[in-house]
Order: sequence, then C-alpha cells, then structure tokens
Amino acid sequence: MCDSLMVIAANNTPIYQGFKKEANELELSFCAYSSLDVMDEKIMETQDIFLGTLYENETHRVYGYCPSSRMKFLALYKTSNQIVENQVKTKLKTLHTNYIKASANPFYQHGTILSTPSFVAASEELMSQD
Repeated sequence: MCDSLMVIAANNTPIYQGFKKEANELELSFCAYSSLDVMDEKIMETQDIFLGTLYENETHRVYGYCPSSRMKFLALYKTSNQIVENQVKTKLKTLHTNYIKASANPFYQHGTILSTPSFVAASEELMSQD
C-alpha cells in the first residue's frame, strides 16, 4: 500500500499532500522533496512521463510521474513492500486524471492547495488500494 501521494506544482510548491494516518509526515515530505532534483534530471533524459524510482532510503522509495504540464506526481512506498512498477504507474496516472478533473472546476485557482472533497476522497482511496 502507498504511504503517501503528492502533487507538486511546476515551481515545486505543494498542491496536495496525502498521507496514511500512521505515516510520519515529516519523514515522507523530506523523502519527496529530496527526490525533486532527481526528478528534474530524469525529465530531461527521457520522453516517458512515468519516471520510475527517483529516490530510495532505508525506509521509503519514491516514484515519479511528470506529464507535459510539468506538474509532478509522487507516490511513496515502504522499501519493504514488493512493488510492481506497472501498478505504481497506473496509480499515478489515475491521480493525474483526478487532478485534471478537480482543476477543471472554475472556482479552483491554479497553483493553490487542492482540497476539494472529491479529489481528497479519490486520493485516499488510491492510497488504500494495493
């Protein structure tokens, strides 16, 4: 199961940070922000929007997804979990689709924190899926 899902704007400001209840938010945020430089490098090297593993430490592994809008979508998993990258890719693609639906709301100001109930509920459901 996913410990955290994050949406980061093109200027590296957080749009959404979702954590499991028992997760250490500070540690996961540190892992995510540590991976952003690696993500920028991988974006220049590849044409694929799924960037794979960006960062790994003793406890967590960070996967990245960056479409042409330069929004960054991150999924953080415990290192001990057996992970199939296709499942992570599907999860991040679904998060991206949910973001597009939420940002299409005419009352949402782009670049601000995204806290609409439908997006938060969909993201929490994604985190609970295997």
